[in-house]
Amino acid sequence: MTSPDIRFSVPDLFVSRAGRDGESSRRRAFLEAVGRECDAVELFVTPPRHESDGLFGFLNAEYQLRGPVQRLREEYGLDVASVHGTPMYDLCSNGGWQRCLSAVKDAQSSLTDDGGREPYADPSVLTAHPPRFPTGDDPDLQPLRSMLVANLAEAAARIEDSEWLSTTVAVENVCPRGRFEYLLTTPGDAQRLRRAHQAIEMQPDTDREAVPDSLQFTCDLGHAREPLRMLDAMRPLASIHIHGTVPDDDRRLSAVREEYGLAADESVGTLEPGGRYHHLPPRAGDLSIGRVFDCLDDRNYGGSIVVELDPPYRTPAVVGETVDYLRERR
Repeated sequence: MTSPDIRFSVPDLFVSRAGRDGESSRRRAFLEAVGRECDAVELFVTPPRHESDGLFGFLNAEYQLRGPVQRLREEYGLDVASVHGTPMYDLCSNGGWQRCLSAVKDAQSSLTDDGGREPYADPSVLTAHPPRFPTGDDPDLQPLRSMLVANLAEAAARIEDSEWLSTTVAVENVCPRGRFEYLLTTPGDAQRLRRAHQAIEMQPDTDREAVPDSLQFTCDLGHAREPLRMLDAMRPLASIHIHGTVPDDDRRLSAVREEYGLAADESVGTLEPGGRYHHLPPRAGDLSIGRVFDCLDDRNYGGSIVVELDPPYRTPAVVGETVDYLRERR
Protein backbone atom coordinates (compact mmCIF):
# COMPACT_ATOMS: atom_id res chain seq x y z
CA MET A 1 0.00 0.00 0.00
CA THR A 2 1.34 3.40 -1.00
CA SER A 3 0.35 6.70 0.60
CA PRO A 4 -3.34 6.36 1.55
CA ASP A 5 -6.05 7.84 -0.65
CA ILE A 6 -7.70 9.95 2.06
CA ARG A 7 -11.22 11.25 1.59
CA PHE A 8 -13.68 12.95 3.90
CA SER A 9 -17.35 12.09 4.11
CA VAL A 10 -19.56 15.12 3.42
CA PRO A 11 -23.37 15.03 3.72
CA ASP A 12 -25.31 16.31 0.73
CA LEU A 13 -27.23 18.81 2.88
CA PHE A 14 -23.95 20.09 4.35
CA VAL A 15 -22.72 20.90 0.85
CA SER A 16 -26.00 22.52 -0.17
CA ARG A 17 -26.02 24.80 2.88
CA ALA A 18 -22.40 25.94 2.70
CA GLY A 19 -22.13 29.69 2.16
CA ARG A 20 -20.45 32.85 3.34
CA ASP A 21 -22.50 33.92 6.38
CA GLY A 22 -22.71 32.52 9.91
CA GLU A 23 -22.78 28.74 10.20
CA SER A 24 -22.80 28.37 6.42
CA SER A 25 -19.36 30.02 6.27
CA ARG A 26 -18.05 27.41 8.72
CA ARG A 27 -19.25 24.70 6.34
CA ARG A 28 -17.59 26.44 3.41
CA ALA A 29 -14.29 26.74 5.30
CA PHE A 30 -14.35 22.99 5.98
CA LEU A 31 -14.94 22.14 2.33
CA GLU A 32 -12.22 24.55 1.21
CA ALA A 33 -9.79 22.86 3.62
CA VAL A 34 -10.76 19.44 2.26
CA GLY A 35 -10.18 20.75 -1.26
CA ARG A 36 -6.64 21.83 -0.33
CA GLU A 37 -5.77 18.37 1.01
CA CYS A 38 -7.77 15.97 -1.17
CA ASP A 39 -8.90 15.50 -4.74
CA ALA A 40 -12.18 13.76 -3.92
CA VAL A 41 -14.78 13.15 -1.22
CA GLU A 42 -17.44 10.65 -0.31
CA LEU A 43 -20.97 12.04 -0.55
CA PHE A 44 -23.33 10.94 2.22
CA VAL A 45 -26.88 11.07 0.90
CA THR A 46 -29.56 11.98 3.46
CA PRO A 47 -32.90 10.18 2.90
CA PRO A 48 -35.84 12.58 2.68
CA ARG A 49 -38.10 12.09 5.69
CA HIS A 50 -41.11 11.23 3.57
CA GLU A 51 -39.33 8.36 1.82
CA SER A 52 -39.65 4.74 2.88
CA ASP A 53 -36.64 2.69 3.89
CA GLY A 54 -36.68 0.78 0.61
CA LEU A 55 -33.45 -0.03 -1.17
CA PHE A 56 -31.87 3.24 -2.31
CA GLY A 57 -35.36 4.68 -2.75
CA PHE A 58 -34.14 8.18 -1.98
CA LEU A 59 -31.53 7.99 -4.71
CA ASN A 60 -34.18 7.79 -7.42
CA ALA A 61 -34.55 11.57 -7.08
CA GLU A 62 -31.19 12.02 -8.74
CA TYR A 63 -31.35 15.80 -8.36
CA GLN A 64 -30.49 15.22 -4.70
CA LEU A 65 -27.07 14.03 -5.83
CA ARG A 66 -26.55 16.14 -8.92
CA GLY A 67 -26.60 19.53 -7.17
CA PRO A 68 -24.01 18.70 -4.47
CA VAL A 69 -21.83 16.85 -7.01
CA GLN A 70 -21.73 19.86 -9.31
CA ARG A 71 -21.14 22.32 -6.47
CA LEU A 72 -18.28 20.28 -5.03
CA ARG A 73 -16.60 20.14 -8.41
CA GLU A 74 -17.15 23.75 -9.48
CA GLU A 75 -16.58 25.57 -6.17
CA TYR A 76 -14.10 23.33 -4.35
CA GLY A 77 -12.37 21.30 -7.07
CA LEU A 78 -13.57 18.06 -5.49
CA ASP A 79 -14.85 14.98 -7.31
CA VAL A 80 -17.34 12.63 -5.69
CA ALA A 81 -15.39 9.38 -5.75
CA SER A 82 -17.83 7.37 -3.61
CA VAL A 83 -21.39 7.54 -2.30
CA HIS A 84 -22.74 6.40 1.09
CA GLY A 85 -26.32 5.26 1.59
CA THR A 86 -28.49 4.04 4.50
CA PRO A 87 -30.25 0.76 5.48
CA MET A 88 -32.33 -0.58 2.57
CA TYR A 89 -34.77 -3.43 3.03
CA ASP A 90 -35.35 -4.34 -0.60
CA LEU A 91 -31.85 -5.77 -0.83
CA CYS A 92 -33.25 -8.88 0.89
CA SER A 93 -36.40 -9.05 -1.25
CA ASN A 94 -37.17 -10.65 -4.60
CA GLY A 95 -36.16 -8.27 -7.35
CA GLY A 96 -34.05 -6.13 -5.05
CA TRP A 97 -31.32 -6.10 -7.69
CA GLN A 98 -33.50 -3.81 -9.84
CA ARG A 99 -33.53 -1.09 -7.18
CA CYS A 100 -29.81 -1.63 -6.68
CA LEU A 101 -29.20 -1.11 -10.39
CA SER A 102 -31.39 1.98 -10.33
CA ALA A 103 -29.32 3.34 -7.45
CA VAL A 104 -26.10 2.92 -9.41
CA LYS A 105 -27.63 4.71 -12.39
CA ASP A 106 -28.78 7.59 -10.20
CA ALA A 107 -25.36 7.85 -8.56
CA GLN A 108 -23.76 8.36 -11.99
CA SER A 109 -26.34 10.10 -14.18
CA SER A 110 -29.55 12.08 -14.41
CA LEU A 111 -32.58 11.59 -16.62
CA THR A 112 -32.90 13.76 -19.71
CA ASP A 113 -36.10 15.11 -21.24
CA ASP A 114 -36.09 12.39 -23.89
CA GLY A 115 -35.81 9.60 -21.29
CA GLY A 116 -32.10 9.05 -21.75
CA ARG A 117 -29.29 9.44 -19.24
CA GLU A 118 -26.67 12.18 -18.89
CA PRO A 119 -23.61 11.24 -16.80
CA TYR A 120 -22.58 13.72 -14.12
CA ALA A 121 -20.38 11.62 -11.79
CA ASP A 122 -18.34 8.43 -11.77
CA PRO A 123 -18.13 7.16 -8.17
CA SER A 124 -16.06 4.02 -7.80
CA VAL A 125 -18.02 2.70 -4.80
CA LEU A 126 -21.62 2.91 -3.63
CA THR A 127 -21.79 1.81 0.02
CA ALA A 128 -25.01 0.42 1.51
CA HIS A 129 -25.96 -0.82 4.95
CA PRO A 130 -27.61 -4.25 4.80
CA PRO A 131 -31.19 -4.15 6.11
CA ARG A 132 -32.11 -4.84 9.72
CA PHE A 133 -35.08 -6.82 11.00
CA PRO A 134 -37.18 -6.44 14.19
CA THR A 135 -36.20 -9.05 16.75
CA GLY A 136 -39.88 -9.57 17.56
CA ASP A 137 -40.44 -10.94 14.05
CA ASP A 138 -37.99 -13.78 14.80
CA PRO A 139 -36.33 -13.47 11.37
CA ASP A 140 -34.52 -16.41 9.81
CA LEU A 141 -31.30 -14.72 8.74
CA GLN A 142 -29.86 -17.44 6.51
CA PRO A 143 -32.34 -17.11 3.62
CA LEU A 144 -32.06 -13.34 3.98
CA ARG A 145 -28.30 -13.61 3.52
CA SER A 146 -28.83 -15.74 0.43
CA MET A 147 -31.27 -13.23 -1.02
CA LEU A 148 -28.89 -10.34 -0.32
CA VAL A 149 -25.93 -11.91 -2.10
CA ALA A 150 -28.13 -13.10 -4.98
CA ASN A 151 -29.40 -9.56 -5.56
CA LEU A 152 -25.87 -8.17 -5.40
CA ALA A 153 -24.72 -10.80 -7.90
CA GLU A 154 -27.53 -10.01 -10.32
CA ALA A 155 -26.94 -6.27 -10.04
CA ALA A 156 -23.21 -6.76 -10.60
CA ALA A 157 -23.90 -8.81 -13.73
CA ARG A 158 -26.13 -6.07 -15.13
CA ILE A 159 -23.52 -3.41 -14.35
CA GLU A 160 -20.87 -5.56 -16.00
CA ASP A 161 -22.99 -5.81 -19.16
CA SER A 162 -23.51 -2.05 -19.31
CA GLU A 163 -21.25 0.09 -21.49
CA TRP A 164 -21.29 3.07 -19.11
CA LEU A 165 -21.98 1.84 -15.57
CA SER A 166 -18.88 1.21 -13.46
CA THR A 167 -19.75 1.67 -9.77
CA THR A 168 -19.13 -1.17 -7.32
CA VAL A 169 -21.85 -1.77 -4.72
CA ALA A 170 -20.40 -2.61 -1.29
CA VAL A 171 -22.14 -3.56 1.97
CA GLU A 172 -20.93 -2.02 5.23
CA ASN A 173 -20.91 -3.24 8.81
CA VAL A 174 -23.08 -1.23 11.18
CA CYS A 175 -23.29 -0.43 14.87
CA PRO A 176 -26.26 -2.44 16.25
CA ARG A 177 -29.00 -0.34 17.82
CA GLY A 178 -32.29 -1.24 19.44
CA ARG A 179 -34.25 -4.46 19.15
CA PHE A 180 -33.15 -5.55 15.72
CA GLU A 181 -31.35 -8.45 14.12
CA TYR A 182 -28.52 -7.48 11.77
CA LEU A 183 -26.73 -9.18 8.90
CA LEU A 184 -23.33 -7.50 9.25
CA THR A 185 -22.02 -6.37 12.65
CA THR A 186 -19.34 -8.97 13.52
CA PRO A 187 -16.50 -10.85 11.80
CA GLY A 188 -18.68 -13.97 11.94
CA ASP A 189 -21.42 -12.15 10.03
CA ALA A 190 -18.95 -11.27 7.27
CA GLN A 191 -17.85 -14.90 7.05
CA ARG A 192 -21.47 -16.11 6.85
CA LEU A 193 -22.14 -13.71 3.99
CA ARG A 194 -19.04 -14.99 2.23
CA ARG A 195 -20.29 -18.57 2.52
CA ALA A 196 -23.70 -17.56 1.18
CA HIS A 197 -21.99 -15.80 -1.71
CA GLN A 198 -19.86 -18.86 -2.48
CA ALA A 199 -23.00 -21.01 -2.55
CA ILE A 200 -24.61 -18.63 -5.06
CA GLU A 201 -21.51 -18.71 -7.26
CA MET A 202 -21.63 -22.51 -7.38
CA GLN A 203 -25.25 -22.63 -8.59
CA PRO A 204 -25.61 -23.08 -12.36
CA ASP A 205 -27.54 -20.16 -13.86
CA THR A 206 -28.03 -20.07 -17.59
CA ASP A 207 -29.53 -16.56 -17.41
CA ARG A 208 -26.68 -14.90 -15.56
CA GLU A 209 -22.95 -15.11 -16.08
CA ALA A 210 -21.21 -15.01 -12.69
CA VAL A 211 -19.30 -11.84 -11.84
CA PRO A 212 -16.28 -12.56 -9.62
CA ASP A 213 -16.40 -10.88 -6.22
CA SER A 214 -19.90 -9.44 -6.61
CA LEU A 215 -20.00 -9.39 -2.79
CA GLN A 216 -17.81 -6.42 -1.79
CA PHE A 217 -17.34 -4.91 1.65
CA THR A 218 -16.88 -1.46 3.14
CA CYS A 219 -15.27 -1.85 6.56
CA ASP A 220 -16.26 0.78 9.12
CA LEU A 221 -13.47 0.41 11.66
CA GLY A 222 -15.10 2.82 14.09
CA HIS A 223 -18.32 0.79 14.28
CA ALA A 224 -16.51 -2.54 14.72
CA ARG A 225 -16.06 -3.81 18.26
CA GLU A 226 -13.08 -5.84 17.04
CA PRO A 227 -11.72 -3.58 14.29
CA LEU A 228 -8.72 -5.62 13.15
CA ARG A 229 -10.65 -8.91 13.16
CA MET A 230 -13.46 -7.23 11.24
CA LEU A 231 -10.99 -5.87 8.72
CA ASP A 232 -9.51 -9.33 8.22
CA ALA A 233 -12.93 -10.96 7.76
CA MET A 234 -14.22 -8.51 5.15
CA ARG A 235 -12.88 -9.79 1.85
CA PRO A 236 -12.78 -8.42 -0.78
CA LEU A 237 -12.51 -4.89 0.54
CA ALA A 238 -13.88 -2.02 -1.56
CA SER A 239 -13.51 0.82 0.94
CA ILE A 240 -12.66 1.73 4.54
CA HIS A 241 -14.46 4.16 6.83
CA ILE A 242 -12.61 5.47 9.85
CA HIS A 243 -13.36 7.70 12.82
CA GLY A 244 -12.24 7.98 16.42
CA THR A 245 -14.26 6.54 19.31
CA VAL A 246 -13.90 7.16 23.05
CA PRO A 247 -15.67 5.64 26.07
CA ASP A 248 -18.38 7.53 27.93
CA ASP A 249 -15.93 8.52 30.63
CA ASP A 250 -15.82 11.99 32.20
CA ARG A 251 -12.03 12.18 32.10
CA ARG A 252 -11.78 11.21 28.44
CA LEU A 253 -14.65 13.47 27.43
CA SER A 254 -13.16 16.44 29.26
CA ALA A 255 -9.86 15.87 27.48
CA VAL A 256 -11.61 15.83 24.10
CA ARG A 257 -13.52 19.01 24.88
CA GLU A 258 -10.31 20.76 25.89
CA GLU A 259 -8.35 19.50 22.88
CA TYR A 260 -10.96 20.61 20.34
CA GLY A 261 -12.34 23.68 22.09
CA LEU A 262 -15.83 22.28 22.62
CA ALA A 263 -18.26 23.95 25.01
CA ALA A 264 -19.55 22.03 28.02
CA ASP A 265 -22.97 21.59 26.40
CA GLU A 266 -21.63 20.80 22.92
CA SER A 267 -21.88 17.29 21.52
CA VAL A 268 -18.65 15.29 21.68
CA GLY A 269 -19.88 12.72 19.19
CA THR A 270 -22.62 10.18 18.56
CA LEU A 271 -23.20 8.02 21.66
CA GLU A 272 -23.82 4.45 20.52
CA PRO A 273 -24.91 1.32 22.42
CA GLY A 274 -21.88 -0.04 24.19
CA GLY A 275 -21.14 3.30 25.81
CA ARG A 276 -18.78 4.86 23.26
CA TYR A 277 -18.90 8.15 21.40
CA HIS A 278 -18.34 7.80 17.65
CA HIS A 279 -17.30 10.04 14.73
CA LEU A 280 -14.48 11.88 16.48
CA PRO A 281 -11.20 12.70 14.70
CA PRO A 282 -9.12 9.51 14.33
CA ARG A 283 -6.33 10.96 16.49
CA ALA A 284 -8.75 11.31 19.41
CA GLY A 285 -9.69 7.63 19.42
CA ASP A 286 -8.14 4.39 20.62
CA LEU A 287 -7.60 2.58 17.31
CA SER A 288 -3.98 1.85 16.35
CA ILE A 289 -3.72 3.32 12.86
CA GLY A 290 -0.27 1.80 12.44
CA ARG A 291 -1.68 -1.71 12.91
CA VAL A 292 -4.46 -0.93 10.45
CA PHE A 293 -1.92 0.08 7.80
CA ASP A 294 0.08 -3.09 8.49
CA CYS A 295 -3.05 -5.16 7.81
CA LEU A 296 -3.75 -3.23 4.63
CA ASP A 297 -0.17 -3.75 3.47
CA ASP A 298 -0.64 -7.50 3.91
CA ARG A 299 -3.77 -7.28 1.75
CA ASN A 300 -2.18 -5.03 -0.92
CA TYR A 301 -5.14 -2.73 -0.41
CA GLY A 302 -5.29 0.05 -2.97
CA GLY A 303 -8.59 1.71 -2.12
CA SER A 304 -9.58 4.76 -0.14
CA ILE A 305 -9.75 5.66 3.55
CA VAL A 306 -12.85 7.74 4.23
CA VAL A 307 -12.89 9.88 7.38
CA GLU A 308 -16.30 10.40 9.00
CA LEU A 309 -16.66 13.34 11.39
CA ASP A 310 -19.51 14.67 13.51
CA PRO A 311 -20.36 18.38 13.01
CA PRO A 312 -18.14 19.84 15.78
CA TYR A 313 -15.06 18.44 14.03
CA ARG A 314 -15.79 19.66 10.51
CA THR A 315 -13.20 22.42 10.68
CA PRO A 316 -10.05 23.30 8.70
CA ALA A 317 -7.89 22.55 11.74
CA VAL A 318 -9.25 19.01 12.08
CA VAL A 319 -8.85 18.40 8.34
CA GLY A 320 -5.16 19.29 8.51
CA GLU A 321 -4.61 17.37 11.74
CA THR A 322 -6.29 14.25 10.38
CA VAL A 323 -4.46 14.19 7.05
CA ASP A 324 -1.10 14.67 8.79
CA TYR A 325 -1.94 12.02 11.39
CA LEU A 326 -2.83 9.40 8.79
CA ARG A 327 0.07 10.17 6.46
CA GLU A 328 2.65 10.22 9.25
CA ARG A 329 1.56 6.79 10.46
CA ARG A 330 1.78 5.39 6.98
